[in-house]
Amino acid sequence: MTEDDIKFPMSPATGNSKILVVEDSPQMLNLIRTILMRSGFEVTTATNGHEGLELIRSHDVDLIISDIMMPEMDGFEFCREVRMTPRGDTVPFIFLSAKGGMQDKMAGFEGGADDYITKPFDPSELVMRVVAMLKRTSRYRMEAYTDSLTGLSNRRYFDKKLAELVSLSHRLKKVFCLAILDIDLFKDFNDSYGHLVGDQVLIHLGKFLRQTLRESDFSARFGGEEFVIILPDTNRDRALQLMTRMRETFANTPLQLDGRDYRVTVSIGVSEYPDDGDTARELIKCADDALYESKTAGRNCVTIYSKKAEA
Repeated sequence: MTEDDIKFPMSPATGNSKILVVEDSPQMLNLIRTILMRSGFEVTTATNGHEGLELIRSHDVDLIISDIMMPEMDGFEFCREVRMTPRGDTVPFIFLSAKGGMQDKMAGFEGGADDYITKPFDPSELVMRVVAMLKRTSRYRMEAYTDSLTGLSNRRYFDKKLAELVSLSHRLKKVFCLAILDIDLFKDFNDSYGHLVGDQVLIHLGKFLRQTLRESDFSARFGGEEFVIILPDTNRDRALQLMTRMRETFANTPLQLDGRDYRVTVSIGVSEYPDDGDTARELIKCADDALYESKTAGRNCVTIYSKKAEA
């Protein structure tokens, strides 16, 4: 089968999905890449499992297609290794192989694959299976990683993103900042106006963060009335400027509900990677300590974490 033999199917609503194809045959690799690219996908390629793992660790990938019979690391081992990486534990994985026996397919699924296609394959079937897998994964991630009240990412997804950024920043020697926000006097707010209005306050802050933050920033609901923001490629001085401006804007953007304005403020604590900590746990603790300083300083302010001088 060559490119001239194929009528390339167009995939509906691929959403610029990024697909990694791992295949040691140059001809087959080029064929699969061409099918997927002409169907609207973004495609990255690797010729062996080791290259594939390096790409998984350093790039966002929405789906992986891999051969099984490859030198040095076969597809089964590659799939197992992918499942052990922070980025690859939930990425849909499809085997595309000439090994079509039932034992081979069982080994593939037991090793962590989500689908198995045998060669020679029909291009339309490949694209349809890719689309179906991406849609199913998207629905799962939406449910698993989204806070149902605010629409922001939840704590589970935040933990995943922070771990990935720590690993990436360590390799690239880059800084970033983590901010923890807490709604001031939220308990008193609930006691005074009721939990339904309290929920609207949380929704109000979530909407504000989505509309205000930079495209590169990441926000999530940390739990209760606490929210978190990851500020990539941002040092503490720049983070202080950004968070101060955001805090002031939010304080001047009241929640309008049933003809009444509710003024809401937030306290913020910020830590910087790697000076304040080189692990996710340390960064969260330092930002939380800085948040406590903002609370004790009178609330509605931003505090940058600073190490206490040793006695």
